[in-house]
Amino acid sequence: MNKNSQKKKILIVDDDEFFIEFERAFLQREHFEIFEARDGKEAMSIIRDKSPDLVLLDLYMPSMGGMEVVVRARAEGFMDLPIIIVSKEEDSAKITELKEAGANDFITKPVEIDELTTKINTYLNESHRASHRLPTSIKLRYRTLDELLRAETKDISTSGIFVRTKKDLEVGQLVELFLYAADDDEAEPIKILGEVVRTRQGDDENSGAGLKFINLEPASVKLISGLLEDELAKSKVDILIVDDDKVIREMLYDSLTDAGYKTGKCDNAIEALKQIDKLNPSLILADILMPGMSGIEFCETFRKNARHEGVPFIFVSSKVDKETVMMARNSGATFFIAKPFDMEHVLNKVGELISKE
Repeated sequence: MNKNSQKKKILIVDDDEFFIEFERAFLQREHFEIFEARDGKEAMSIIRDKSPDLVLLDLYMPSMGGMEVVVRARAEGFMDLPIIIVSKEEDSAKITELKEAGANDFITKPVEIDELTTKINTYLNESHRASHRLPTSIKLRYRTLDELLRAETKDISTSGIFVRTKKDLEVGQLVELFLYAADDDEAEPIKILGEVVRTRQGDDENSGAGLKFINLEPASVKLISGLLEDELAKSKVDILIVDDDKVIREMLYDSLTDAGYKTGKCDNAIEALKQIDKLNPSLILADILMPGMSGIEFCETFRKNARHEGVPFIFVSSKVDKETVMMARNSGATFFIAKPFDMEHVLNKVGELISKE
């Protein structure tokens, strides 16, 4: 494995001392620098302070579970950090949910050394992503040798792309890509040469290959940037409402939509953080008392990503004691509206902070 003089840093996150000891003993022999965390909160602190190169993450832990760690890490801007879930979980729907939230891979306990070695090598040897990838589904064609195939993207940036395909591709293989900015096979495609840097085998929707673009010309970068902007514009909302109270959530949604705003809604903060990059809201309205992750934690996590600087964040809550209001302000909130609220007051405040797009 990695024998470079500059050790790669791996964070092991597990509340089971046996697995901590097992993974530590193996990884130290392979000359990695090891950090350890017994729960999700400690893991997030280490991710922020130590910048590990890879995380091995248990799913079920006290204080903060693996799913929340994945969501928080991605929401705070750690988009390129490989996170491998190591768990006894066997539910395929749960595993798919984890990957959709941003987990890179999954290893089933009890761990097989060969599988662990292969996956660690795969992710640590990958080229660093120089630019943020946008989760999106864009039609494309790609050519391998003399075969022209249809596929879809899973995500894309100006430096690379992940192609959903069950066709066997090999690391190092060169592939000719034809990207279509519109759902029109007759439209002029963006032609790009890509090199396969990683593959994922399997029967699920995450099977495929990650490619980095080769010798991308400025004109192609411009075209891809335009494509990304178009995709963002399709999903972007003016306002994201986050509240576990269905009555409040639907009332806000209907009123703001009727007022001309493009509006999205989530019933919890974890789901909202999963959707943040895709929805890219211009303003957030959030409750404070919610299950799983409070509005205060949601706002703090949201603010830790520099990409969200300047986005107004309004709390709409029935918890209006002095301590809570101060916590809301310190978390990065822009304004506080008490429940029960006057809808006209909400509309006026939103109108002061953003315009209808």
